[in-house]
Amino acid sequence: MADRRKNKRKPFTLHKAQLIGTNALAELERILVHPDTGINERIRAANGIASLLNAYSRITETADIEKRLTALEVLHENRTRKVP
Repeated sequence: MADRRKNKRKPFTLHKAQLIGTNALAELERILVHPDTGINERIRAANGIASLLNAYSRITETADIEKRLTALEVLHENRTRKVP
């Protein structure tokens, strides 16, 4: 049995997720506006776009909260340090 630990991927950075999402959105948009695309494919593309935008919104919101929390933790640590 193969060792699964060797196959673990590094987590995506926010920037990498944005690039992947941008490429996926462009492809879904191409499908959505192409004149030969059937109605079912257009519906799936529209659903995909909505899902990607929702995920992007959550990812960026989480990244912003993490950044703000880290800044607050640093500020708190600096304020609570004992002066010798």
